[in-house]
Amino acid sequence: MKILVIMTGGTIGSKTEGNIIDVKSNSYHILDMYNKMYPNNIDFHTIQPFNILSENFALDTLETLGNTLLSADTSKYDGIIVTHGSDTLCYTSSFLGMITRHFDIPIVLVASNYEINNPNANGLDNFHGAIQLIKSKKVRGCFVVWKDSITNRLNIHIGTRLKECDSFTDNFQSYGGVPFAEVMDEEIIFNGSKENPTLEDINKDRKQLCNDIKLKNKSLLIKTYTGLDFSTFKLDNVSNVVIYLYHSGTACTVSGDNSLIDFIETHSDKTFYIAPIKHTTVRYSTTNEILNHNVVPMYDISMESAYIKSLIVSNLNVDIRENLFFESVGCY
Repeated sequence: MKILVIMTGGTIGSKTEGNIIDVKSNSYHILDMYNKMYPNNIDFHTIQPFNILSENFALDTLETLGNTLLSADTSKYDGIIVTHGSDTLCYTSSFLGMITRHFDIPIVLVASNYEINNPNANGLDNFHGAIQLIKSKKVRGCFVVWKDSITNRLNIHIGTRLKECDSFTDNFQSYGGVPFAEVMDEEIIFNGSKENPTLEDINKDRKQLCNDIKLKNKSLLIKTYTGLDFSTFKLDNVSNVVIYLYHSGTACTVSGDNSLIDFIETHSDKTFYIAPIKHTTVRYSTTNEILNHNVVPMYDISMESAYIKSLIVSNLNVDIRENLFFESVGCY
């Protein structure tokens, strides 16, 4: 079995010196630990396009990683593992899930809650889970494996549904509330809930979006909160704006600096995406007010994927209504 491992840094590739955790020369230690813990005949091919903490990712970092994957000869490998920091894992997994949706092998992102030498770290378990998913030969597409510190379950999340890590428990969840699968006793147990696609859905052929990607057009993500003053935002350098609404698909609509409607009307030259809008015939009056203005709704999608999808749509010839890789729950 041949697996391409793309090292990017992050906690899984860090070590502690004094009281400071940082990426040094520890990136490949995960492979040494794995080979010692799980003697195997896996042929690992490793590359490292950069070595940074994931909070330092920018659009050019996503470009580099995305183009590294798009240029990979997938016929040589049974799967690809990307080691990554946990802070921005959800954005990268969403990005890779969409632009590599045509891949015929699995791409699995793994991170660690602590530096890999820490006995409490879940990084080695996550890495082992990624290999089990690849060995199963049951799926294609982009996924994230993360061991939950409360349930001890080794969950498999669809890359485009991963939500930002909980800052207290250091655990990830899937948008929609249900992981796609679980690694149990080295077997892959799929969750057949209505929120998740079937294996047949996952393994369908998909059109390739691009041969390489350049994120020239920028998006601004604004999360609603009580007292949000829209007048503080300047839109000179962005091509579109993603407004992530309250869970009911609502936002403040009364006139003034707190009004989303006034903000949209003031910037009528910009494209506004609003999410999450639910597929329902009954809506709040505020939702209807917003939908009656110059906005593009995004249905049943996480904040992270809404932002990433807006980037992809504004830089590639892609229809925002197209479900790229299961980012919209239940729409496939």
